[in-house]
Amino acid sequence: MVADLNVVASQLLDCVCAALEEAERPACNCYPTIGPPLVGPCCECEDGSGITGDLTINFETMYPADVRTLDRVTQVYPCRQRAVAADFTIVLTRCYPTVTKTADGIELPTIEDQEQAAEDLGRDLNIVWQALTCCPGMSMRWRDLAVDSDPEGGCSMLAARITVDVSGG
Repeated sequence: MVADLNVVASQLLDCVCAALEEAERPACNCYPTIGPPLVGPCCECEDGSGITGDLTINFETMYPADVRTLDRVTQVYPCRQRAVAADFTIVLTRCYPTVTKTADGIELPTIEDQEQAAEDLGRDLNIVWQALTCCPGMSMRWRDLAVDSDPEGGCSMLAARITVDVSGG
């Protein structure tokens, strides 16, 4: 029997969304997606609250896994204890300082704005890491935690890729 993947995804999403709110770094929206999120404007919520970004989760794949490591098992023996693992990606989009094109060329964000964005990103990384690592009732392993952003600024995406034991029901 395998756990309901929608329930697992919701639990993971709730852990991170609640941790961001508790740390006063909430996202505009927290929701599941089919595949990678479609990133729209990530620089402010529709309510004008000053909060930025969205938090999403998407299912990637499910497979038989080793009970201890959650590594994929390629040869399955029916009478051996094994786990079923599922890979998920959680993406936090945020707005970061932008290069502005002017009539005289380009205008870079101030050093102070860039420093603040780097500090905010560091906080988000730590919050996401801690929230997923301590999410109750989850047996998981990290695949990676990475950031992708446009060199000109604007929207950046922090992606946490995890493997979760979804054995049981």
